Amino acid sequence: MPPSYPTRGRAELLPHAAYVSRWANHKEEVMLQDKSLWYYGSVYHRVIDGKLEEARQIIADLVSEGASVLDIGCGTGALCLKLCQHRHCRVIGLDLSRKMIRFAEDKNSCPNVTFVHGDATNLSIYPDHSFDFAVMLVFIHELDAARQKQALSEAMRVANRLIICDSVDSLPRNKGGFLIWLAETLFGCEHRPHFKRFLAQGGIKGLLDTSDLFAKIEYSQVFWYGAREVFVVSR
Repeated sequence: MPPSYPTRGRAELLPHAAYVSRWANHKEEVMLQDKSLWYYGSVYHRVIDGKLEEARQIIADLVSEGASVLDIGCGTGALCLKLCQHRHCRVIGLDLSRKMIRFAEDKNSCPNVTFVHGDATNLSIYPDHSFDFAVMLVFIHELDAARQKQALSEAMRVANRLIICDSVDSLPRNKGGFLIWLAETLFGCEHRPHFKRFLAQGGIKGLLDTSDLFAKIEYSQVFWYGAREVFVVSR
């Protein structure tokens, strides 16, 4: 049974409009990349999103009702919308791909969800503990080692708790393991070396152990044919 966490967001947490205004000014000061691969947007939605529904449900069960959430590497925005619709959360979805952000915005029907083009390794626009939760869904394995540590450090700075969901380090020889291998083979060419290193170093647990962030693991669960795992961590 997943634990229940209290909502401990900052009393001075700004509304979405204020953050969006800050972010617009911030983008003028920071040269942001645009990571928009050919399959991002509609192709990703049709091929990948459906395979992540169990992960989205588990994350939604872990997030407190009405919490403030930063979805880092939000992709098509499916998790953001689920958190808003089923948990009444206030959510900011952040992604380095303008293509993903445009797709997410087109699908957005929730007034408490905002999508921004941004870099997970530089969240300086947000003060410490701005959010109750930060979430990373099948995102962290795409980064190189240095950017992984930067993204983790920033996420744990701006949020009270971080929920990370990704592949287990030893993929099982079953449907789940095969589908992850197939997806990485077909769509993961750009970050395949990072994915292999992520698995070799022990997955999420190995990354946390070598990050020097002194993260406290509050909860973990393996699911989806034993091929994915989720961790809730704090400092």
